[in-house]
Amino acid sequence: MFFVSLCKRTLGCFFFAVLFLSLLTPAVWATSSSEPAEAPEGEWITVEPLTDPEAKTDEAAAESNAAGQPEASAEEKWVDTADERVFTGDFSVFENMAIIEQLGPKEPELEPEPEPEQASTYDTAQFLLDIAQPDPNYAGGAVAITDADRRLLEKIVMGECNSSLGGAMLVAQCLRDGMNYGGYETAAQVRKAYSYYVSPLSPNQYAVDAVRNVFDNGESAVQHRILYFYAPRVTGSRFHESQLFVIEYGGHRYFDAR
Repeated sequence: MFFVSLCKRTLGCFFFAVLFLSLLTPAVWATSSSEPAEAPEGEWITVEPLTDPEAKTDEAAAESNAAGQPEASAEEKWVDTADERVFTGDFSVFENMAIIEQLGPKEPELEPEPEPEQASTYDTAQFLLDIAQPDPNYAGGAVAITDADRRLLEKIVMGECNSSLGGAMLVAQCLRDGMNYGGYETAAQVRKAYSYYVSPLSPNQYAVDAVRNVFDNGESAVQHRILYFYAPRVTGSRFHESQLFVIEYGGHRYFDAR
């Protein structure tokens, strides 16, 4: 009986001990698992990130794309620690990045329109030489002459200026304007009034063309009446210089009556 009673007591104590240990063991394991394990001396352990690395990788890719930067690989360039994320890649990629502004097609440059030329009172179809102050009211006009007048006019032009058509027409215009101004009807009358020199030589082509253009066709050398002329290199003339200057051409200065 005593042996049986002792066995019962032993089994009861063992049962209570097992029950107590079964209740105590989960708490001990929970306490031990929350504490970091100490690394053996001379070895390194890997620190696991507190957050999901894939989630951070997606956030980094979104931020990178929003800023116009290329998406970086989390395994190669970013390291997650308990407190922050550290970039360990090549920093030169940031120096080479640039934001390019997209521009529309370049508009072609328009060339400035040329300014319209001012209409000149000088009629090149009717007047041979241009002058600084043309007379818009001057018309010239043809004058009927006889064959005798023509021969005399050609010799006067030959004697006064025979080196160019412009000079010959200026002299012929002086003869015609003098006839109209003084009311002379013949070449002899205007020659006497203005003391023109008559050349003994046969007139050249310049003299012939000048008389025909001025008297027959009504053309003029300049758009202004001219009555007097002289050669400054040969002589001086206060009278001529007191008149209205029109043009200097071929060594002669031409004037209108003031």
